[in-house]
Amino acid sequence: MGKVVKLNEDFVQRVTKEAKSNRRSVPKQIEFYYTIAAAALDNPDLPVNWVRDLLISKELEKSKQVKWLDVDLDELAGKKANKKAAPKLKKSRK
Repeated sequence: MGKVVKLNEDFVQRVTKEAKSNRRSVPKQIEFYYTIAAAALDNPDLPVNWVRDLLISKELEKSKQVKWLDVDLDELAGKKANKKAAPKLKKSRK
């Protein structure tokens, strides 16, 4: 459900700039700002940047831009090390 709201032009220009850099529409950027403000007011003991980062990570996870790896890092490093190993040289016959 959309509503037409009159907003200050300076505010709209700032939001437009942020929306472009965050790849959001202007209405979605305003919604995001509201969500941060509401969460910060509901949790005054938490830093605003922490609340913002949490909301961004949830947004990325929803949009499938973040894929969590369930990989043993040592095993992965071992596989990479094996691939980078120098090839074995054949012994020449004399």
